[in-house]
Amino acid sequence: MSKEIYSKSSSLSQCEATASDCYDIRDGVLVKYIGKDAYAFIPDSVTIIGQSAFSCCKSLTSIVIPDSVTSIGAEAFSCCESLASIVIPNSISDIGKSAFSCCKSLTSIVIPDSVKNIGDRAFFCCESLVSIVIPDYSVTSICDQAFYGCSSLTSFNIPYSVTSIGERSFFGCSSLTSINIPSSVTHIGKEAFDRCKSLTSIAIPDSVTSIGDYAFENCLSLTSIVIPASVTNIGYLAFYCCHSIASITVHENNKFYYGSKWNCIIERKTNKLIAGCNNSVIPASVERIDDYAFCRCESIPVMSIPESVISIGVGAFDGCSSLKSITIPGSVKCIDDETFYRCTSLAAIAIPASVKSIGRAAFYDCSSLTAISMPASVQSIEDSAFYGCKSLTSIIIPSSVESIGEWAFANCSALTSITIPDSVESIGEYAFAGCFSLTSITIPDSVTSIGEGAFKGCSSLETIYYQGSEALWEEIEMDDSTIEGYEIIFNT
Repeated sequence: MSKEIYSKSSSLSQCEATASDCYDIRDGVLVKYIGKDAYAFIPDSVTIIGQSAFSCCKSLTSIVIPDSVTSIGAEAFSCCESLASIVIPNSISDIGKSAFSCCKSLTSIVIPDSVKNIGDRAFFCCESLVSIVIPDYSVTSICDQAFYGCSSLTSFNIPYSVTSIGERSFFGCSSLTSINIPSSVTHIGKEAFDRCKSLTSIAIPDSVTSIGDYAFENCLSLTSIVIPASVTNIGYLAFYCCHSIASITVHENNKFYYGSKWNCIIERKTNKLIAGCNNSVIPASVERIDDYAFCRCESIPVMSIPESVISIGVGAFDGCSSLKSITIPGSVKCIDDETFYRCTSLAAIAIPASVKSIGRAAFYDCSSLTAISMPASVQSIEDSAFYGCKSLTSIIIPSSVESIGEWAFANCSALTSITIPDSVESIGEYAFAGCFSLTSITIPDSVTSIGEGAFKGCSSLETIYYQGSEALWEEIEMDDSTIEGYEIIFNT
């Protein structure tokens, strides 16, 4: 193996012959750039720029690549934080993984039509990149995380040769307002456009058959969705938290989804509503509402759920801050985790007698909730179920409830009194913490454990009424600090 240590003479301070050696070249592969100059000229003897050859050359601002080079290796220029310009010659066919990742000063780049492959994370976190040009009919795919975190990129034209858009390929491109997806594309990968918060519209061509999980998550400015007839699979939470969407259209010839008439996307096979918007109506054909289907639809004032619905998913109405009233049918068996999380305008709700459990953080921070009717069918109130319901003044826990979860009623600052039925066996940690208006609480002799800090910060509470004997009280599993400072009155 031949080895060459190369120094290039120049009238400028660009690897001058008098300076330290600049390049470690072995059999045409530039293994390592040893110089420290701001400008670099790669020798004509180089055919391949090796892995990490210029990685972390923090002083490098500009580089000239000769047309003898055919390949740029993985991480070749990664973390060259000052690199502002680079010219890629028409001889290059391959740009390796993470080749230019974290080149934070790079503002524009032109990919020649000789390039057939751009590796994963090629321009990862190039946060100053405003413009990139990729010619048509050369590159066949936008690889995973190729432009992840390119937060200055405002527009992008995907070449007509591209058939797939990789996972997280444009994740966090927060300035991206428009993108052209050509009719050659058949697949949009997982989280492909996640957090493209400035993207106002996108046209999904009728060549696309699958849209990956979270593909358009947190596209906060997206106002409409059109699902073509070609789409056979829409991944989990593909349009999660796209709270500006006002219009949803599904092509009438789509065999897998429907819902245009009601401004939502419904899966035909399961009759599951997978995505809604501020103008949605739930039709009587729907049997399930998917997780986070209406997440952060902040303009919905009233919602009626039809009797056909048997399940409401996790976080289904999370962050619906204008929702004042909702009707839950008797067909629903469970209020799932985070179902009404931060529905801050919800004033009252009737839970039907079919419901057996109230999930974790189900009514978390429903700060306008003044009353809730809890049926005798409810067996468990899970962790943080009513956390921060600061307008709730009283609540009747039915005798069917067996456990009260951790933080279940914490920070319900207007709650003045509560009676725990004799069906309850456990009270979770910090269950009533921060209920500073609470003046009275009654605990039945069925309780066998009280969690740490269950009444912490209940500054108005002086007395705890226990319906059993002192001997039974002593058998309850709890930390002494939990009841420290309170008078316990036993049932004698």
